Amino acid sequence: MSGIAGLRRLDGAFVTRKTIADMSNSLAHRGGDRSGVWLNQDVALAHQMLHTTPESVYEIQPFVDHLRGLIVVADARVDNREELISALNLQPASAAPITDVEIISAAYSKWADCCAEHILGDFVFVIWDTAKRQFHCARDRFGVKVFYFVHKPGALFAFASEAKALFQLPDVSRRLNETHVAEFLALMTDNQTTTFFEDVVRLPAAFCLTVTAESIQSRCYASADPLRQVLLRSSEEYAEAFRELFERAVRCRLRSIRPIGSFLSGGLDSSSITCMASRLLRETHRGPLHSFSMIFPGFTGKEAKRIDEREYMQHVVRHSQVDPHYIEADKIGPFDDMDRIFWHQDEAFMAPNLYLHWATFLTANRAGVGIILDGYGGDSTVSHGGAYLEELARAGRWIKLWQQSAALAARRPGRKKAWDLMWSLGLSQIVPQNAWNLWRSVRHRNRSATQPVSIINSSFVERIGGLQQRPVPPVSSKLPAGRRAHYIELTSGLSVHGLEVLDKAAAAFSLDARYPFFDWRLAEFCLAVPTSEKLQDGWSRLIFRRAMNGILPEEVRWRATKGDLSPNWYRGFVKDRAQFERLIRQPNPILSPYINIDAVKAAFERLQARPARNQGDALVLYRTLMLDRWFETTNVYV
Repeated sequence: MSGIAGLRRLDGAFVTRKTIADMSNSLAHRGGDRSGVWLNQDVALAHQMLHTTPESVYEIQPFVDHLRGLIVVADARVDNREELISALNLQPASAAPITDVEIISAAYSKWADCCAEHILGDFVFVIWDTAKRQFHCARDRFGVKVFYFVHKPGALFAFASEAKALFQLPDVSRRLNETHVAEFLALMTDNQTTTFFEDVVRLPAAFCLTVTAESIQSRCYASADPLRQVLLRSSEEYAEAFRELFERAVRCRLRSIRPIGSFLSGGLDSSSITCMASRLLRETHRGPLHSFSMIFPGFTGKEAKRIDEREYMQHVVRHSQVDPHYIEADKIGPFDDMDRIFWHQDEAFMAPNLYLHWATFLTANRAGVGIILDGYGGDSTVSHGGAYLEELARAGRWIKLWQQSAALAARRPGRKKAWDLMWSLGLSQIVPQNAWNLWRSVRHRNRSATQPVSIINSSFVERIGGLQQRPVPPVSSKLPAGRRAHYIELTSGLSVHGLEVLDKAAAAFSLDARYPFFDWRLAEFCLAVPTSEKLQDGWSRLIFRRAMNGILPEEVRWRATKGDLSPNWYRGFVKDRAQFERLIRQPNPILSPYINIDAVKAAFERLQARPARNQGDALVLYRTLMLDRWFETTNVYV
């Protein structure tokens, strides 16, 4: 984890050292080990270094590649190092190892604007090509690393790891992007380019950008292929292939000179990462691995049963020999330390459980940990396989559909019955759209739950020209339902938003957060696997469970339930009742024109009456209050 920034004046002016220094200094919290600036007339680049990998100790950034005429800044961990070193015929110039930034520079020299297509890992990088007088920028395939930029034709191009660095430039305004406000309130997350500021833009995941004095061009350089299939001879072979890829994904993320930690909730994702990472560290005589777990000792009765996962945590702790750390999360709430969080985030955000990550990052920092592994992305990468029931329904395999629905219901006692699952996941998906729309309109006619759009002031929506829901990624109708659903989930903008929020939260505590499930090779494989390997005999994510044989404790590997963190979230949410009453009574003047205050008030009243039954209302209120608080703390204007 590092910070990068830079700019080019397009109006003939020279960049001053103070200008680039101010940008760099605003990102000082992302570094701590070394900082550097490169400046030449109208172009400047800056870097804040936090040493995380063994090779990063030898990096000096901005990296000046005299031989190739390139200046490079990067926040990067290259995972296919050996493959690239061989393909690029790189030889170390001294006893020091070849660094990741050297690999990136050589890759650009060989493959030019196509270089990102060859690089695997988590990265953003910017290359100033002195011969072509152009910037080339790229962001990793999942968007683990973040990239903001400003382009004012004929005046300025500037970029940074965080928006706050761009606001050091007088050219960059804090004018509010009203369309983004509407999309935020409506929970439309597939827009990966805009921000809350009109001037500031994000580079989407898996995109590269080339900027000259006359033009700016971006393109998607990589996308998962939903048509690709992996056909093996048995379930055992699928599990073995998954295990090899998962082990490699974890191993790549253990490249570190700092102590390593891992989230541990007791669920399948975090437990698998923790057990695999601990095993790999012990094999190389490194460690111990630190684990960080949320506990809720203040809950009793039914709520404690829903939220308490200590039984499963303890199985993992004993099995994997980690150094455990526990955070009493019932003592914190979703709006704690919000002013500091907003400073780091720069924007309002949709991450209701960020407060749990924030507390974990704080605890990890105090424990001296520099790298933290996170199970985020497990659901979207592996897939629960629920769309297998739709595949059976479309194939007319009614007996198999009923058997699978009954088995799934049996694994989840107290939840949906077999018929409900057969209908919701299978039969309802093949009902003609017109009939389905009619049924839903009748069924929901008398329901009062707040829909996201209903809290938005209708005159505001009309003024901005309406809300345009971005289409889902184009997917062939011939694809099996499971792969189509998996592809849409894997490419969701919500995951990218979550990674952007977590990147800045981890940076607040000098942590490099790493996500084994956001590994391109693993994700491509899982997408190509038949849905029947993901859901069978009532077991979701079955390929994953089989692959973890001998890695996970059996009690966790065959766990059918999942912890529910909502009781703690609701408790903290309702505890801040005064905030909601103030919001309803006197909303922020900037917020008022954007919301339907009567709809917000009605949602609050329903939530107070029956908090467990009104999750939609809670999320509506969360977004509204989040925006209200952000307007209170941020210098933004309309």
